[in-house]
Amino acid sequence: AAQRGVDAGGAARVVEEGDGAGGLQWVGGAMAGGRSQPPIALTADLVRAGHQLLLNSDHLAPRSSALPTMVWEAPEEAAAWATAVLGETELRLCSDCEALATRVGHGLQAEIRAETERALAQLTPLLSDDRRPQAEALSALAVPGMGLVLSAQLIYGLRTETGANRAILSGRLAAEIALARALEKALTLRQLLRLGRQEPNVASNSEAQRAAERLLAQIEEEINNILFEQRVRREALAGTALAILERSGRRDTELLSGVLPPAPLPRLDRIDPHAESR
Repeated sequence: AAQRGVDAGGAARVVEEGDGAGGLQWVGGAMAGGRSQPPIALTADLVRAGHQLLLNSDHLAPRSSALPTMVWEAPEEAAAWATAVLGETELRLCSDCEALATRVGHGLQAEIRAETERALAQLTPLLSDDRRPQAEALSALAVPGMGLVLSAQLIYGLRTETGANRAILSGRLAAEIALARALEKALTLRQLLRLGRQEPNVASNSEAQRAAERLLAQIEEEINNILFEQRVRREALAGTALAILERSGRRDTELLSGVLPPAPLPRLDRIDPHAESR
């Protein structure tokens, strides 16, 4: 299993080349970790370094790759998300400083839960409004980097649902949006960490390289840990948008013919019992 954060021994060896109060030459060439200097923040600094390299070096970023500015407006936002999910290890070299401070991350599952609440809060007003959904509102719900785009017709279809059916279908759609948002951020973070370890001052420090590898292993494990849930959602819930549109179209046809039988909800019983062990 991937290690959560950087171990104390490995973290301490990252700064063994430093001279205590004078600090260590770190990301961007700035001194860090010494007296009156910012601490060496392994997760945040690597993410900021990767963000800067990706923006400044066209050859490092394939044209098909989404730039991190499409996910986060600033490198500080990317670093904050990374430390919230993966945790942080801060190091200081000076003898009278706190040498090591660690914070444990809350993982991707917590992010998915928070994103579900945000997506549902954005979706609900569209369902109680009789007007045509505004493009801005639909764009706010979309996750184009993961191929998820919402249409006005989809919202119209959801509006035709009543009671429990609308709550179930809108909840499932919000869950799909949340999963796509969290995965897009996690994959972008993985890209930033891979680039961050190429920063010259990180690349020249063997223990910093190992710390970067641990962080990469950690985000990859987080992604892998939700792949089972993603497969379940694809099997049981990924057809939510299509189900809404099909039910809406069927209802229109049946209303014209004067018949409106209850339409069954998508089934939830196709779970692979062996997928979690893979």
